[in-house]
Amino acid sequence: MKAFITFLLLAWSLHTLAQPVIADPALGQVIIANISNENVPDNPPVLPIQVVYILKLPIQNLSLVHTIPTGSAKVKIGLGSRIILNPSFNLATANTSAYFNWTLFDNDGQFELTGDGFGLLPLPPGYNDTATFLIKGFLLGSSTISANFLVTNHNTSVPLSDNNGSNNLTSQFYLITQPLPVTFTGLYLKKENCGIAVNFTSENEINLHHYEVEYSSNGVNFQKAGKVATNSLRNYKYKLNVPASLSTGSVYVRIKSVDNDGKFQYSEIKMLKNLCDEKANIFLYPNPVSGSESFVTIANKAGRFANGKYTISLLDFSGKLLSNMQQSLLNVSNFKYNIANLAAGNYLLKLTAEFSNSAPVVLTFQKLN
Repeated sequence: MKAFITFLLLAWSLHTLAQPVIADPALGQVIIANISNENVPDNPPVLPIQVVYILKLPIQNLSLVHTIPTGSAKVKIGLGSRIILNPSFNLATANTSAYFNWTLFDNDGQFELTGDGFGLLPLPPGYNDTATFLIKGFLLGSSTISANFLVTNHNTSVPLSDNNGSNNLTSQFYLITQPLPVTFTGLYLKKENCGIAVNFTSENEINLHHYEVEYSSNGVNFQKAGKVATNSLRNYKYKLNVPASLSTGSVYVRIKSVDNDGKFQYSEIKMLKNLCDEKANIFLYPNPVSGSESFVTIANKAGRFANGKYTISLLDFSGKLLSNMQQSLLNVSNFKYNIANLAAGNYLLKLTAEFSNSAPVVLTFQKLN
């Protein structure tokens, strides 16, 4: 009798264990985002070939009471015929690996991700998380990502019954295209210490290798000044130093974008004149000048004068012209002016550049006894 009761208890226990769990496995809408996790706005998504994107799939257990037992269900994601998993992505590190063992296989030319629900833990009631994978297009054309949350009961002692089979499927049509060239959205120039502070903005940095900053004296023949690496920014800055011969003339600037395949294009052209503000940069020393000094030095704070001729006029403080001289400058940072024969007093030195519309520079100094 005791053995019979034990048998009945065992049979009842096994029967209880075999009772199916009713839960509700479900999938949300497939989403494709860029590497900055910004959802692709196009519908259908238009993805440039060989550019890495994020595939996001919401996985849910809509039952608020029952778990989804381990080994009772699988998630299958077909990537279509134009997308592959990014080779550097490690499926073992996928964010849902505590619940799903993810594998990848080639299904007759179409890659498929399978999340076997035989993970470490059963899927708890109310579970809602998004599985993310890095993908990229490898073939031009269109196809469809499809996903299915399947009740399989392939490796479980507690079978699963799906409360609502209509929410297990999701899909997303997509298009793989050739990348568009970078789009320049702005070029801004500002004078800065006889140079140019260059600021430019751009969008769509796909397949882009680097930028080059170019300058010209006539807007036709350009020279490369330097290279700017791409950093997925929308705003870039560069300090352009031009030859001294251009510091008082016109300087034209443009940006060149160079793709990974060597193709290139140019931004608009902008121009600045008279980079060196001589009135602000030219100064005289020593001041005051001792009676034993024979010269004063006229210098440029920016470290150079423009090439050309200057008329240097010496006046007293009443404005009376005392002398005039011509001085040719060839890329020099300073020059000396003879004051050996001047009596003690206050004086003005006026520097007028020939062939320039700039106002003369007026310097004052005092000579002591």
